[in-house]
Amino acid sequence: MLKAKLFIRATRCRQSGFTLLEVLITLIVLSVGLLGLAGLQTMSLRNNHDAYLRSQVISQIYDIVDRMRANSGRVDDSYKMTNATYTLNAIGQKTENCDKKVGCTTSEMAAHDLFNWDQSIRNSLPQGIGIVCRDGSMEDGDYAWNENKVTPACSNLSTDPLVIKIWWVDDRADPPVARRFSTVIGDKL
Repeated sequence: MLKAKLFIRATRCRQSGFTLLEVLITLIVLSVGLLGLAGLQTMSLRNNHDAYLRSQVISQIYDIVDRMRANSGRVDDSYKMTNATYTLNAIGQKTENCDKKVGCTTSEMAAHDLFNWDQSIRNSLPQGIGIVCRDGSMEDGDYAWNENKVTPACSNLSTDPLVIKIWWVDDRADPPVARRFSTVIGDKL
């Protein structure tokens, strides 16, 4: 009988629940998991911002192509920029007559469209700038955003297709990096 009482007492004294060491290990594993989740969220926000900027670039390309179609209905060199290096000064020229239905030549409308397009790029992209030129190799050019100049490396040969190149600064990268998107629009709209 004494053995039975000792056995009952021994089973009652056994530890039930969690030890402090188990709780500590659980907290460490949980905190590492939450840190990983926070890093994943940060990466997701950065990539979403990059995708947003790229969608703005596509919108700006559609904008200038639509302006070109509406102006002359065909591609010509009215929208082509010929300087070798572009500063971040305004591109094109605002003409009041071009905001009305009549009173504007095709070349004045092209300069007016380039001005409005440039302003739109500056408003929608961080330190953004866009170029329309003739180029056989669209994947070249340089944007020294810290020096406020673009060297688009356009050939401007009449046999080359029209190309749209847009640069902007990825200000969330460390350090900030200039990005470029280029597309050929050809000679037919």
